[in-house]
Amino acid sequence: MVESRNFYLNLPSKVRDYMLDVFEASDDVRTVQKKLRDIGSPKLHMDDIREALVMSYSDCGESELAIELARLFNEQSPTPNMHNLILKVMLASWSYTQQRFLDESCEWARRYAEQSDEALSLHHHERPRVGLVCDYGSTVFGNNAIFPMAGGLIENGLDVYYYNFEDREYNASGDHFIIANVHALTSHQLSERIRHDQIDVLIDLNGRLRDHHRLGVFCRRSAPIQVNYFNLVGTMGMKNYDYMIVDDVQVPVADERYYLEKAIRLPCGVNGAFSFTRDVEISIPDKGASEPFIFASFNAFFKINTLLLEAWAEILQRAPHSKLVIKCAETERDRVIRKIAGVFGKRNVDMSRIIIDGWSSLDKMRRQYGKVDLCLDTFPYSGGSTTLNALWQGVPVLTWCGDGWRARSSASMLTAAGLEELVVFSREDYIEQAVALAEARSRVTAMRRHLAGTVAENRYFRPDIVYVDLARALACLCETAGKSGVAAPNHMMTS
Repeated sequence: MVESRNFYLNLPSKVRDYMLDVFEASDDVRTVQKKLRDIGSPKLHMDDIREALVMSYSDCGESELAIELARLFNEQSPTPNMHNLILKVMLASWSYTQQRFLDESCEWARRYAEQSDEALSLHHHERPRVGLVCDYGSTVFGNNAIFPMAGGLIENGLDVYYYNFEDREYNASGDHFIIANVHALTSHQLSERIRHDQIDVLIDLNGRLRDHHRLGVFCRRSAPIQVNYFNLVGTMGMKNYDYMIVDDVQVPVADERYYLEKAIRLPCGVNGAFSFTRDVEISIPDKGASEPFIFASFNAFFKINTLLLEAWAEILQRAPHSKLVIKCAETERDRVIRKIAGVFGKRNVDMSRIIIDGWSSLDKMRRQYGKVDLCLDTFPYSGGSTTLNALWQGVPVLTWCGDGWRARSSASMLTAAGLEELVVFSREDYIEQAVALAEARSRVTAMRRHLAGTVAENRYFRPDIVYVDLARALACLCETAGKSGVAAPNHMMTS
C-alpha cells in the first residue's frame, strides 16, 4: 500500500543546502548519507535521502534539476514516492505539458495503485455522508477553507466526516460533523475505517502535492464515489477517482481530454472559497511621484525559476523607480539568496532594489501588502492562496496565463474579481504590462479602490454561496448513482 514519508520536512534550511553541496561535490547519495551521519543525523534510509535531494532542489527554484534527478533516482531505485515526486516537481517545470502529466499519472497508477474493479454501493442514508481526507486543519487553509467547507455542506443537508491525518488531534465533533484523528492509521486501516463509516462520497483534499498524502486510501476503492478537489487540479490518472471539481477558467471543456475523472463544474470550483475575516484593513498607499513603485511576490520559492527572475529583472531595468519584494520561507537558504543575487546582478539591477523577507505570521504578511503596489504572479505555476491574500488586501496581481490548469489559478481569481486586464498571455505582455502600470499609478490606484469596494462579494470569499452549489452537486451525485447504479453524467453537475 502506498504511504508517504516526511523526513524532508524536518530538515533545517542549512542542512538542505549542505546535502546539495555534498551531492554536487560527490555525485553520490551514499556520501551524502555518510556526511549526514558525521554531523549527527541518525542513520537514514537511502530513499529518504534521494527524496530530500529532489525536494531541496525544487524548493530553491531548480525545478529542471529536480525533475532530472527524480527521473534518474526512479530508474535506479523505483518507488511510488519517487515517481510521485516526478509528477510533483513537473508542475513547476518548463517541460510540463498536460498530455505528459496525464501519461505520467497513468503510468504511476499502473505501477503502484493496484486498483481493483470492485464497486461499492451507496448506503442510502437520510443525509448523504461525505468524507474529507486532508492534513490542513492547523494551517490557514483549515480555518479559512476546509472547516467552512464542512460547515457549508452540513448546513445544506450532508453529514461530514473529517479524516484528519496531521499529527494533531481535534475534538469538535457534532451531530452531523464527525472528526476522526487518523494520523496513526496506515492507508489500509484508514480505508477500512472509511468503509465502516459508510461514506458515500470521499473527497481527497491533498492530492499528490502535499508533503503528506493518502493516495493509498484512494488507490483502494474506499467509498462508492471518490473525488479529487482543492489542492490538485491535474488528473490523478486513476480510475478510482471518479470526479474532479473544476471551474471554466482553469479547466475549459476542451481540456477535459487530459483527465480520467469526470468534471463537476462550479463557479470558482477549483480552489474553493475562503472565509477570510477583515482583521487587517485594506490600505491604499498615498504615494508621491518620487516614491518607488513596489512590486512584490510572496509566493513559495519552488514556483520562482530562473526565467521568471530574469523577467522580473527586466521589469526593474525598464522601471527604474521601482523595487521588488521577494517574501517566502525559503529565503533562509543561502542558495536561494545566491540565486536571486546572481540573476539580478547579471542584469545590473542593484540588490538594494530587492527587498528580501522570510516567513511571517499571516497577520504580518497582510499588513505588508499595504506597502505593495502590484504583485507579480509566478509562471508557469501560478499562485493560489497567495493571490487570494493579495486580492483580499486590495492589491492587484499581474498574471501570465498559460497552458494548463497550473498556469491559470490566478487568472480564475482575477476574472472573478473583475480584473481581466491583469491576465496576459505571453512573457512580453507580462513585462510590458508591469512596466506600464509602474508608470501609470493612477490605474493601479483605481484597481485598488475597485478591490476595496468589491472584494468581499467575490465568490472566492463567499463560502456561503459556493458550498451551496457544491452540496447540491454532491447530493445530485448520490441521488443519481443511487437510482441507476452509475455516476451522474457531466451535464447534471454543471451549476
